[in-house]
Amino acid sequence: MPLARRVMEAFGGNKTVDEKFDGLEAKLANLERKVKGFNKIVGSYMKDLKNFQDTSLSGAVNLLSYYEDNPGMPMHALLGKMKDFHQDNVETKYPLLVKTVDERVSKALDEFTKELGQVRARVKVRNEARLSFDHYRVKIDGLRKEREKYVSQGNLAAWKNKEKFKRNEEKFEASKLRYDTLNAAVMKEMQKLYNKRFTHINNFTSSFVKMQMFFWSAYGKQCSSFLGPMKAALQRSSAMTTGMASGQSPAPVQEHKAMEPPTQARQPDQAAMMPPSSPPSRPLEMKNEPPSLPSRSPPKAKPKKKKKKKKSVVAATADPGYGAYSQAAPPMSGGASMAQPPGGPATSGGNVFDDFEF
Repeated sequence: MPLARRVMEAFGGNKTVDEKFDGLEAKLANLERKVKGFNKIVGSYMKDLKNFQDTSLSGAVNLLSYYEDNPGMPMHALLGKMKDFHQDNVETKYPLLVKTVDERVSKALDEFTKELGQVRARVKVRNEARLSFDHYRVKIDGLRKEREKYVSQGNLAAWKNKEKFKRNEEKFEASKLRYDTLNAAVMKEMQKLYNKRFTHINNFTSSFVKMQMFFWSAYGKQCSSFLGPMKAALQRSSAMTTGMASGQSPAPVQEHKAMEPPTQARQPDQAAMMPPSSPPSRPLEMKNEPPSLPSRSPPKAKPKKKKKKKKSVVAATADPGYGAYSQAAPPMSGGASMAQPPGGPATSGGNVFDDFEF
């Protein structure tokens, strides 16, 4: 096709317009841009996550270095476990995560991108057929107008472009048939792909969200296992530091299991919590003096007459059947009450970091 025709087509000159095709093409083009953008987001996410893991490992190594001159400190063992935890994430967990993302998220994105690319290639062939069709359509329209001019003058025999008209008319019919066939087939493919778009979208979006949630859930559980041991290690370290500052030799430090929560305090024995009982009385036969007998028999008691209880009038505002629950409840053990939970008042705002301090 001549370059002039392509330039004219680029500026929209005398172009065949199919609004339904143009609408589908715009939808698929917008969808393809989003998919390519999400593919870049996944790549950036994995890169940033790798930087996060590397930085966490570097931080753990730096923190551990402060205790190298005194490995007996409880924090030394805890930070050693933390360093191993981050190193395992960098060397083992992250490569497994990359493999999972490649197999689940990236693969689903690539499959959808591949189908979009195949349709886009078909659209390109269709557009070439439209350019050819428009070229011969414009050309044959010009020849028809020229022939009609000669016919109106009654001088058709003098027209010199009869063979040219016949030749271009055949090319026009062939280009029109090819364009109509390709346009119908490509539109069918475009509509089919657009209708099943959520099959691909649900696949890679759900895989990406599940990957995030499972990873950070497992990571959070591992991180939270350090909080209890760190509290115990800090308490022991504080006692050792106080003793060292006063000139006393620090007590020997037992091995601390960093990944296990601190054991609960030993509960006192049940016997120790019982009130002291009075000493048992000696049996009668073991006493030195014999038991004294009463000087006279006690008088017989007269049976008391049962008094009839008067029925109390219940007020109209009373709640019958709940009188036993209307009294104040006895205080709970340890001074706690129903309004105040044993663990203390709930933090306002629901911020997860409100209870960060030990």
